[in-house]
Amino acid sequence: MAKLSFIGTGNLASAMLKGVVEAKLVLPENIFIYDVDSNKTDSLRNIYGVNVAKDCKSCAESADITVVAVKPKDISHVLEQIKDFTNSVISTAAGVEVSYLSANLKPECSVFRIMPNINAAVGMAMTAYCFNCNATEEQITFVSAFCSSFGECMQLDENLFSVFTALAGSAPAFVYEFINDLAFAGVKNGLSRNDALKIAVQTVSGSAQAVKELGVHPCELTDRVCSPAGTTAAGVAALRKNGFDNAVIKAIDKTVARDIEMKK
Repeated sequence: MAKLSFIGTGNLASAMLKGVVEAKLVLPENIFIYDVDSNKTDSLRNIYGVNVAKDCKSCAESADITVVAVKPKDISHVLEQIKDFTNSVISTAAGVEVSYLSANLKPECSVFRIMPNINAAVGMAMTAYCFNCNATEEQITFVSAFCSSFGECMQLDENLFSVFTALAGSAPAFVYEFINDLAFAGVKNGLSRNDALKIAVQTVSGSAQAVKELGVHPCELTDRVCSPAGTTAAGVAALRKNGFDNAVIKAIDKTVARDIEMKK
C-alpha cells in the first residue's frame, strides 16, 4: 500500500484526508501531514491517527506520493522545497498547470493536477484530474481511487479545465443561490423559513439523485412532471419567459472567461 503525504491541511485537504482514511485507501500510519499551522495538524493527528512531519521536505520524503494542497501563491515555494525529495506529486492549486508543476520538479517526477470542488466536505465532490507523461498506469489508478474516496472523478484534458471549473468548481454557488431563491419563494407564499429551506434542499437533492440513478435525460424528467396545462408547466413557462436558461448559460460562460483571463 502506498505511503501518502499532504502538504497543506486546509478545508479541502482535510476533506480529502477524511475520504482517504474512511475509504481505507491508505492506512493512517502510512499518511504524513504538514502545515505551517500546527494546530491544524495536531487536530488531524488526534482525529485520524496520522503522522505529523516537521517540515515540507520530511513530509515529502516520507511518502510515495505527495499531495500539495496549498494556495496558488504558495505553490512555487513548496515545490522548491520538495523537488529533490519526491517522485510523484498531486497538486490541487487552481490555475497552476501541469507544465508549470513539471518544470519546477525533477524531470522524472510524475505530476498530477486535480480539481475537486467544495462538496468534498461531504464526500460528494466532482473532481477532474490530468497528468504528465511520467505518470504510470499504477499511479493513474491510485489517483483515480484517491479522488473517488471523496466523491466522483473523471480524467479530463487539461484544456477543458476552465469549463470544468465553471461546471464543478463555481456552479455549486449557483445551486446554493437557486436553493435560497426557492426557499425565499416558499416564505413569500406562506411557509416558515425552516420548512421552506428543508423542502428546497430535499427537492434539489432528490432531483439530482433521480437524474443520476434513473439514467434519463433531465428534459424527459421535466416532461414527466409537466401535465398538460398544469401547475408545473406554468412554472416552467415562467422560468423560460424570464430567461432562466439563458442566465444559467451566461453564468457558465462568464466563469469560463474569467478563469481563462486569470491564467493570463
